Amino acid sequence: EFSDSIKIGKYCARSSIISAVAPPAAMDTINKLELKKDIRPFHRRVIDEDLHKTALQALDAKNILIVDFMEERVPVGLTLCGTYITYSRVLNKYSSNGKQLLQRMIQPYSDEHIELFLAAIDRFAKKIGDKNVFIHKALYAKTNQEFKKENEILSLYYERAAQAFSKSTVIEVDAAFRISNPGHRWGAAPYHYIDEYYRQFLKELSQKSGMRISYKKNFSLQKESTPSRYKKIKKYFSRPYNT
Repeated sequence: EFSDSIKIGKYCARSSIISAVAPPAAMDTINKLELKKDIRPFHRRVIDEDLHKTALQALDAKNILIVDFMEERVPVGLTLCGTYITYSRVLNKYSSNGKQLLQRMIQPYSDEHIELFLAAIDRFAKKIGDKNVFIHKALYAKTNQEFKKENEILSLYYERAAQAFSKSTVIEVDAAFRISNPGHRWGAAPYHYIDEYYRQFLKELSQKSGMRISYKKNFSLQKESTPSRYKKIKKYFSRPYNT
């Protein structure tokens, strides 16, 4: 949203790396999942992609891939059919029986989660092959909590990913800009940063990729800011989704 010079080919969201490389959920499990009628098309899509493990299939080999591991903040569920799914806030909010389809839940940043992630990142690297990957080293911003443990584990994940990918560049925005924005459009959270953070990220992406990426100086992700480009993006999130 901060740039007019980037075209998004595919946006994969709400999925843990552990889930993304796991076997698809059994059709019996998928058919039993009950989703509420008011679920948004975008949220329905990301839940379906996480269950069917289809998100990575649509990646264009010609484009660069930007990854971060902030979705590892949510639990991973071991289903009754024996695969892993992301128990995202979206799934928790819009499913009436999601937990009933699980054997158990693996909590984020637990020892088991770390073990599963480190194994999964190698399989993820094999899936994407020699694609040019930019690793956005997104970490928690300081709020009234320090998030020391979370950032240490995330740093481990990013370090392991850089080793696993055949072509990778790490982009870590200076900590001086890693500040939580209480008025962020998507809500106050330690991973929703001030506007300058995103501009700094684009500057570094432009320099390290050689793509000459421009950014809009007056764009803001404050709640009261609703530019025309956001209205266009909003249409993307609202369009019908065919299962």
